[in-house]
Amino acid sequence: MKSRGKQVRELAVLSGLGIEVGAAVGIGAGLGYWLDQRLGTHPWLLLLFTGFGIVAGVKAVLREVRRLQAEQFNQNEDFKK
Repeated sequence: MKSRGKQVRELAVLSGLGIEVGAAVGIGAGLGYWLDQRLGTHPWLLLLFTGFGIVAGVKAVLREVRRLQAEQFNQNEDFKK
């Protein structure tokens, strides 16, 4: 059973991850929109940079999943000893 402190820490990490994904998509879309307005390429840069933001968000989620998996693996190895 997880300690209360560990649960709170994991909740904070996951909450921060949601903010990170939203910010990545928002920044990408905002930058794409701004560039479209400046360069007259509407909607292509908006779509491109929104895609970049989505990719960055997915990358952040995968990085966190890998970290949690490694942490879980290490805990299982410690348990076996």
